[in-house]
Amino acid sequence: MWCSFAEHRVKILETAKVLVENTKALVNSAGSSQQALADASTKAVQTITNQAEFVKNAVGALTDKDDMESQVSRSSHNDYGWEIGTV
Repeated sequence: MWCSFAEHRVKILETAKVLVENTKALVNSAGSSQQALADASTKAVQTITNQAEFVKNAVGALTDKDDMESQVSRSSHNDYGWEIGTV
C-alpha cells in the first residue's frame, strides 16, 4: 500500500519521540543491572531499525510518484514551524 510522504513523516516523528524515551531508559539503566541495560539497549536498537525503515519508505514515497512537488509543499514545515530543507 502506497503512503504519502506526509504519512511517513508522522511515523518518523513518532519514532523519534520513542527513541528519546529509549535514550532516557539507557541512561537510567546505566547504573542498574546489566540485564536492565541490555533490555534498554535492545529496545533502542529496534527503534533505530524501525526509524531507518520509515525513513527509507518516506524517501520512496517522494521518488516513486509524479506528484512529488505537491507532497513536499504540503509537508514543508515541521512541528516547530521550521521550513524543511532550509539551513
